Amino acid sequence: MLQSSLTPITHPLEVSLVHTDAGHGITLAQHPAIPSLSALLPALHNMGLQVEREEPQERAGRQTRRSTLWLDDACTAQLASLTDTPRLADFLRRLFSGQAEDGRLNGLAVVAGLNAHEIMLVRAYASYLRQAGWHMSLRYMADCLRRQPATVRAWLGYHHARLDPLMSRNKAAAAELERVAHTQLQRQIAALQDADAADLLEKLRQLVAATMRSSYFLHSTHDDLPAYLAIKLDTQLLDFLPKPRPFREIYVFSERFEGVHLRGGAVSRGGLRWSDRREDYRTEVLGLVKAQLVKNAVIVPTGAKGGFVCKLLPFEASREATQAEGVACYQLFINALLDLTDNLVEGVIVPPAQVVRHDADDPYLVVAADKGTASFSDLANAISVARGFWLGDAFASGGSNGYDHKKMGITAKGAWETARLRFTELGIDWTQEHFTAIGIGDMSGDVFGNGMLLMPHLQLLGAFDHRHIFIDPTPDTAAALAERQRLFALPRSSWADYNPALISAGGGVYARTERQITVSDVVRQWLGLDQNTVTPDVLIRAMLAAPVTVLYNGGIGTYVKAAQETHEQVRDRANDRIRLDAPAVRARMVVEGGNLGMTQAARVALATQGVRVMTDAVDNSAGVDCSDHEVNLKILLRQAALPAAATSTLLTGMTGAVERAVLATNRAQARRILRHRHQPGLLADPCALLLQLEHATGLDRALEQLPADVVIQQREQGMLYEPELAVLLAHSKMAIKSAVLAGTHAIPIQPWHAYLLTRYFPQPVRTLNLTAHALKHEIIATRLANELVDRAGIGFAHDLVRRRGWPLLRVTEAFAFAWAALDMDTWLQRHDALITTLPAATRHAIDTALEQGLADAVNAVLASPAVSSPASWAVFADQLGEFTEAPAITPTLLPEEINRRVRRFVRLSAATPLIAHGHHAATVLSALEQVSHATGLATITPKLDTAAQTVIARIELLLTSALLAQRGSQVQDVVSRLGLTEALALVSGSASAEHLAAAVAQLDEARFQHELGLHVV
Repeated sequence: MLQSSLTPITHPLEVSLVHTDAGHGITLAQHPAIPSLSALLPALHNMGLQVEREEPQERAGRQTRRSTLWLDDACTAQLASLTDTPRLADFLRRLFSGQAEDGRLNGLAVVAGLNAHEIMLVRAYASYLRQAGWHMSLRYMADCLRRQPATVRAWLGYHHARLDPLMSRNKAAAAELERVAHTQLQRQIAALQDADAADLLEKLRQLVAATMRSSYFLHSTHDDLPAYLAIKLDTQLLDFLPKPRPFREIYVFSERFEGVHLRGGAVSRGGLRWSDRREDYRTEVLGLVKAQLVKNAVIVPTGAKGGFVCKLLPFEASREATQAEGVACYQLFINALLDLTDNLVEGVIVPPAQVVRHDADDPYLVVAADKGTASFSDLANAISVARGFWLGDAFASGGSNGYDHKKMGITAKGAWETARLRFTELGIDWTQEHFTAIGIGDMSGDVFGNGMLLMPHLQLLGAFDHRHIFIDPTPDTAAALAERQRLFALPRSSWADYNPALISAGGGVYARTERQITVSDVVRQWLGLDQNTVTPDVLIRAMLAAPVTVLYNGGIGTYVKAAQETHEQVRDRANDRIRLDAPAVRARMVVEGGNLGMTQAARVALATQGVRVMTDAVDNSAGVDCSDHEVNLKILLRQAALPAAATSTLLTGMTGAVERAVLATNRAQARRILRHRHQPGLLADPCALLLQLEHATGLDRALEQLPADVVIQQREQGMLYEPELAVLLAHSKMAIKSAVLAGTHAIPIQPWHAYLLTRYFPQPVRTLNLTAHALKHEIIATRLANELVDRAGIGFAHDLVRRRGWPLLRVTEAFAFAWAALDMDTWLQRHDALITTLPAATRHAIDTALEQGLADAVNAVLASPAVSSPASWAVFADQLGEFTEAPAITPTLLPEEINRRVRRFVRLSAATPLIAHGHHAATVLSALEQVSHATGLATITPKLDTAAQTVIARIELLLTSALLAQRGSQVQDVVSRLGLTEALALVSGSASAEHLAAAVAQLDEARFQHELGLHVV
């Protein structure tokens, strides 16, 4: 802001340009005094205007002060060519009054005749280029643009032709105007001899071409400058941006703040953070959205992330003043995002006023709390409600009328669910045995504080945050837990509040501001320090490398990198001095309650060392999953038009059900990853799967730190490590969700879809009109992707596509039918919550049975296309029914229970053609069972591959049809009449797999000959 520090502005400033024989000057008039020359000169210098002298003009009897600033000869010559001096005078008035921002780009008002609004526009796009990693400084960009005023005006012409609502009323004429303006700009850029200016203007051209919407035309050039300018970009069109390039991005520019919101898809969500990285906040948000895309694979929306920085925070401002400025900037940021977002009014899209749209309808915008904005959700929801946005208070999750994540402890609970499964892999009974941990965070935080209270046998030997280092080398487990509970309940607590009397001998709490810390011999020996007196950084590094069971991250920052990575690549300067290389970590397990605690390359390196580590996206996904359930429930309840009090009561009453659903997903993901790690062969061809996902989801192996084919082939059994499997799991789900959404929007919701949709929601709201939910298709696709990948396998569906040639949508539909008909949700609910307490071998046995059962069921549906029909569904529902609420079954019997149900499902699938021709289902099933046992095929089928099983199913169907047609006949008589006796005998007598395969082929040939009406010789 440019304003005299001596004289407050109490009346409008008047500015005019004068031209006399003495030259050109700038006349200022204001009551009671004009800004001081010392305040004006730097701004004028930035514009390229040099003041030669000041001439005060005193007028007797008048209180208004007037003065003329006479410019030097060079400026006089420059201003002589201006055709619109009132425009420049208006700009100077805004600049001197503090409305317009100071800077060298203001020189465009002189050389190109731009007004204040237009310069703000140029400054916004140039500032975005800086955040995008463009190598030029803003100062140098200004110099380049000032050298090319005609091309800058052509760039503005293209911008206005593309985005001005007045020009878009006639679409055909607008398109032609844009084309002409674009062509003219391209020609001017191509003709430039200044390479840097041409490069810069080409990037600015690309940015306008990628601009889908802009708030620029919400304000007239006669108005005060707007508080912000928002532009919406299709970043897929911008090759110069670093990867990953989001689906859409909104950039908000203001003199007061800046921000970005990056979205992975049309339906996406993620937190908005208050960043302290003014120079590269987009880089920070881009790294976070990359993790969010993977994390959100388990929920309905894909990943999104936003961040803003406050640019005018007073130096050494109080906590209250800083918070007030952060709140104000956050509210402006939210309004800017909504300025470019469509609304839904009674199911009809209502575009934002005065905004040209070059993209499709885009009404889904939801946000969440993040670093620095944990208490801001009510602010966002108040704006949403005031603006009449269709989501109302579902716009920002976690508000006062939503689920309190800290109160629920949901993120930390989810992280420990994945850890408990890993404990069983390590042979640790976490329900009885003590285990040690080092933590990152403090007890006042949600993820760390809750995390340190959820495991009663946890022994916290040390922890640190940005303020303190806590060490307790031999804690009293129960007493330490009670003290942590006290700190968690204490507002704004820190490790300094820990009762020193409860810290074991040799421990203590130390401030990170101390130059040196002296530790006890006990601590020195435990941490392997060379001496007792060390710096805080050295002590923290030793703690990160401590020999403990668990390294628990509940804080902010990146603390472990791979040995081959540099600190610069990590891009977290605040922790460069304490960050470890992966080989130094001696913990047996890493639990990532917080985000970005280590790089992906570090996770892979740790996994190769035998450390049990997954990813932050897997460990802490419960938080985002809980928020998604909240948003989707609120959409449903708003749609039902329930009173506010009833909505609040319902939401509160469903807290437990939402928590159970969220934690089940956390367990399922970790369970699937551990299955593939335990049995690498479950991924039939990892290299082929990676190739499929590269085509389907744009998976970038280098970006995701995934190995090349040659590396995989050199590993034992083509093994992938847990962090790598976590990425594959997410991308597999993304591919399935995309395929399902592309197909199901065009077809009615079938009963098996309704099964998935209904069971997403808690029992109390299942009577509402779920099929009217705005995101019903997305919810179905998400549930289907989760269950298919988590229960059947990461590569299950993709293997069928590759090996059998089935379209992915056909495979997913077969799985959906099988899952719903088998009522798998109920079967899983019987034991899922107890799965983390079972020995690893028992869990793997259950999962093996589940995988095989689902594979058999899906193959049965694929082998008989008539199965996936509403008529067939009615038969399956009648014959299978739902699982009854039987007493809890013992874990060892779970495999047989699912096997028995799947066998009946497969029989029904095989019987479908006969049932469709009028035979009663029970009669057909009885005849099939009779054929299967009389021929011995029941014992042979499990030994066969999928193709051979399909042959046997055809034979059984043929024999059953004949048996039903010839009532009273025996199976052997039917076999003989059909000429299959010899071929069946060969199958029954086969001693080896090779002979069995040949015999099945002969049997199939015999069947074929019969169906042609020929005789087998």
